[in-house]
Amino acid sequence: MKNVNNLDDDRPTIMLGRSDPTEFQSFWTTQSVVDAVTDALQSFKFNSYCPTGGVLEARRYTCITSSPSMEGETYNEMENLR
Repeated sequence: MKNVNNLDDDRPTIMLGRSDPTEFQSFWTTQSVVDAVTDALQSFKFNSYCPTGGVLEARRYTCITSSPSMEGETYNEMENLR
């Protein structure tokens, strides 16, 4: 912490407390992510909410990892319950 207030240090400070990270190039989203999100939105395959019961894989994993009756079982072993 003693280096934080060193007036002889001319390295730029990255302002992390600002509300808009787009001001700083190091926080910009990569083009591959922008392209993937654009493709997903334009395909209309993902233009809805998940099923009201939740996503099956997430429900199964939650059950397996939090149920005392499943203690010792692994996620891969439970794949047979489909």
